[in-house]
Amino acid sequence: MTDQLVRRALDDTLTFLGTLVRDAAQPPEALARLALLRLQHPGLDLDLVWDASPYPSTVHFDALLRAPGADTVSLSVCPVDDTPWPLRGVRLASDHDLVRVNGETLKVREAMECLDFLWNEARILQALVDLCLIEEAVKRWSIVPAAEHTQRALDAFRSARGLLAASDMHTWMHANALTPDRLAHMMHGRAQEFALREHIAREGVGAYADAHPRAFDVAHLARMRVRTRERAYQLAEQVSQRGFHEVMEDEFSARRLVALRHGSLEAVRRRDISPDHAAHIFAAAARDVIGPLESDAGFDIVRVIRIEIADPHHASTRHAVVDAMFDEWLGARRRAATIEWFWGPAGA
Repeated sequence: MTDQLVRRALDDTLTFLGTLVRDAAQPPEALARLALLRLQHPGLDLDLVWDASPYPSTVHFDALLRAPGADTVSLSVCPVDDTPWPLRGVRLASDHDLVRVNGETLKVREAMECLDFLWNEARILQALVDLCLIEEAVKRWSIVPAAEHTQRALDAFRSARGLLAASDMHTWMHANALTPDRLAHMMHGRAQEFALREHIAREGVGAYADAHPRAFDVAHLARMRVRTRERAYQLAEQVSQRGFHEVMEDEFSARRLVALRHGSLEAVRRRDISPDHAAHIFAAAARDVIGPLESDAGFDIVRVIRIEIADPHHASTRHAVVDAMFDEWLGARRRAATIEWFWGPAGA
C-alpha cells in the first residue's frame, strides 16, 4: 500500500472519529458507519474499540488501522471537555471485586482459582476466551441477528434448562432474579453468535459436508459407564446372559454406575466421538451391544438403539455442519489470540 493511500486512510479515519464525537454516536451506530469506511479502504483492516464512562455519560472511540505486514496505528479524537483515552485506564482496587455477601468480598482472581481448582473446569476459561473472540468478530463484520436467530437462542436456552412451558420459564426467571430486559440482552448476545455462525459458513455448507462424508451420521445409544476395566468385562458378561436393560437397572439401583453428563440415553454424531469408538458404534446394527469402550472417563458398555444416516437437506444436519465449520474457525482464532488474564499471572 502506497504512502498516499495510507495518508488518505488516516485522514478519512480522523474525519470519521470527529463525526462520531460531533454526533455523540453510540456504539451500534458507530459500527454501522465503520462498515462504510471499510468499503472505502479495502486494503486495510479497520477496527473500532470504545470505552463508555457512566459519569459523565460519554463514549470514547479509538480506531485501529492495520495494513498487511505493517504495524498497527491507533487513532482517537477526544472532545475538549472529556478525558483522553490513555487517562481512562486507571483501575481501582474494587475493580477486581466480583461479589460481596454479608460483608465478605470475593475477588475475581479467587473465584477463577476456585473454579479451576475445585471443578477443574478448563471449559469455563475457554468459554470466556471464546466469548471475547465472538464479540470481536461480531463488531468487525457488523453482524445483526435476524428474528430466526433470536428464536433459536431462546429455544436453546429453554431446552437446556427444561423450561418447556411458559409457566416454568416465568418461575425460573423469578427464582433467578432475571428480568425480561436482562433475558432479552442475553438472548441478543446468543442470537448474534448464531448469526455469526451463518456468516462464517455462508455458501460453504454443501462443500464441507461433501468433504466429510458420514461425519454427521447420528447414533442413538444407551450407555453404562464404570471406572475399571475388570468391572466393565464383568458387566459385558452379565449383559450377554441377562440382557442390557436388566443389568443397567440393577447397576443403577445399586449406584454402581458413573454418572453421565447427558444421561444414559443419548444421540451422538460420528464427528463428536473418537474415531476408535465411532468405528465400533457405526458398524453395529440396532440392538447390538458393544464394549467395553475405553476413554479417559472410564469404560463403557453401549447398546445401539438406532443408526441414523445424515440427510444433507435436513435442517438439523445443516445446523450441525454450520456448527462444525464455526468450531474450526473459532479454534483457529483461539490459537492465534493474544490472551491477558487480569485476575492472575499471564497464562494462569
